Amino acid sequence: MSKVSIILPTYNGSQYLTSLLDSILLQTYTDIEYIIIDDNSTDDTVQILKRYAKKDLRIKLYFNPLNLGVNKSFEKGITLSSGNYIFLCDQDDLWDKTKVEKMVHKIESGDDLVYCDLRVIDLNGKLIAKSFQSLISTNNLQSKNLTRHLLFRNVTNGCSMCFKRKMIDDIIPFPEDVIYDWWLMFKASLKYKIGKLDEALMSYRIHDDNAIGFHAIKKDDKCKMDNIQKHLNCLTLFSEQEIILKDRKYIDILFRFFQSRIHFIKHRTNIIKYYFDSVVLLRYFPRLYKYIFKNIIEDTLPKLYAILIKIWLKQKMRV
Repeated sequence: MSKVSIILPTYNGSQYLTSLLDSILLQTYTDIEYIIIDDNSTDDTVQILKRYAKKDLRIKLYFNPLNLGVNKSFEKGITLSSGNYIFLCDQDDLWDKTKVEKMVHKIESGDDLVYCDLRVIDLNGKLIAKSFQSLISTNNLQSKNLTRHLLFRNVTNGCSMCFKRKMIDDIIPFPEDVIYDWWLMFKASLKYKIGKLDEALMSYRIHDDNAIGFHAIKKDDKCKMDNIQKHLNCLTLFSEQEIILKDRKYIDILFRFFQSRIHFIKHRTNIIKYYFDSVVLLRYFPRLYKYIFKNIIEDTLPKLYAILIKIWLKQKMRV
């Protein structure tokens, strides 16, 4: 049996931490070490962790003297791990008891990184969607187009991943301008074999800090432009990878689209250019049609967008 490391950063997560710990400690796969990095919590998180560590010697606790953030905490945990296979874990989710066992079986079939589907739940544990991948329209994404898609957006969450130890030198350090799981998937797509389990093996809890594609609150123009600029920063980092040169055309198309969108939001001019760049983007990234339509409506008809997103969310609640 190969050793598994589960990396769990915590920060003021006492509300859901007990449920999460119970679910990851009761896995059917048993050769596991739990690397838990607390990022200077000020609530009851540390007390909960110490109580569980006394009961289960597989838990290894580490405490950041200062708040380092999620990227650096995951980076630290991965560096401290010793398992053949590494899982990443969020403090507010719930894992099925067979998650590790099934994902280890999948990765041992020849993959270097494996990710599973997720159920989506709200703050109270109510089921929102049976498939996160279907919700964000990545359920039928082909592996051969994965790198191109990752230039635009991530395709899953870190908590759904398992990867081999040999990848560590290629993914660490995590850049400051890219969330750790997006960077990890992008780097893996350039060099390693990625596999997918269509089965939902955990429940992913959404809230304001982690929701991907659930932006029901209308953003002001500054917030929109800040988010686009963050995306441009990510794209710049991705474009610096030598192996990505073959996809230079797609990078240039994305740069033009984002810059055109920023200009339109800021000045409310050149709407024809914004529409044209959106059509070009759609031609080369056809799977982005939902995103492109959503942003055009949000930028040009924000009241209609607000109405549509409320209708969409209500539909998604009917599981």
